[in-house]
Amino acid sequence: LACLRKAAERDLYSTLAVYEHNKKITMINYVPRKNSNVLLLTSCHAKLKVNNQQDFKRPDIITYYNLGNGGVDSMDARIEDFCYKRRPTGTSC
Repeated sequence: LACLRKAAERDLYSTLAVYEHNKKITMINYVPRKNSNVLLLTSCHAKLKVNNQQDFKRPDIITYYNLGNGGVDSMDARIEDFCYKRRPTGTSC
């Protein structure tokens, strides 16, 4: 797993994938910009597909994650607002 964390030695927009437990869990490492990387662990995707038609060659796993991410963020914001309004003493939910 240490090789997945080293982004400085990797090409821009490159992807590494590790499959575990008979391909039931997939971990990917994507380099979107210099000296930066994105690590994702998923059990929903058994095969890695990369969209080579785009300039940044983003894996489909990241595209799928980004589609659902907005819903999670907005739900977290609503829960935080509710907790703050209902409990002015500073206790968290």
